[in-house]
Amino acid sequence: MKYLFIFALFSTMLNASATMCYKNNHNDPSSIENETLDGGECKGEYTLTQMKEKGWIVDDMKVSIKDESTNYIYILKKDKSEKKVAVSGEIDYKKLAEGLQKQKEKQEEIDMIERGRVFYSKTCIACHGEKGEIEVRNTSRAINTLSLEEMKESLWGYQWKEYDRGWARIMEPYANLIVEKDTEAVYKYLQTLK
Repeated sequence: MKYLFIFALFSTMLNASATMCYKNNHNDPSSIENETLDGGECKGEYTLTQMKEKGWIVDDMKVSIKDESTNYIYILKKDKSEKKVAVSGEIDYKKLAEGLQKQKEKQEEIDMIERGRVFYSKTCIACHGEKGEIEVRNTSRAINTLSLEEMKESLWGYQWKEYDRGWARIMEPYANLIVEKDTEAVYKYLQTLK
């Protein structure tokens, strides 16, 4: 992907002037066009709107999110003949914001599953098996067959000493360690193993 991006940049430069401008740590997609951009011909002095007025068009754009921070990279080009270049189309920032939100939600889901994997491997795997498939001493169902609500109810039952199928003395300390977010994370992790 990186090489494709570099190839696109250089091939664009053969037929037109090109520059790369960027803005880091800007979390409002609706105002990005009016923020001064760093790098290239933007030099920290010009906004995307001003660059368009000077005849530059957006050839490519990359948006990335990391740790609640949004970064924008624009590849701008200008015809070498210095003719006024018409803008090929406006950027749909609502659609961009929706895409960023989906990307963020997907990353949160991945993080949740990883949290479940780590918790499960440290506290559950010895008794319940690699995939939650073991029915402990024929007294309880395999936890990978439980719904999220059943899993929560079982853990709450152990915490409140209201649930015992012969192994409460072993489960109670583990149930007291787990918080609701961990329960959901373990559940989601086990679902990925089916």
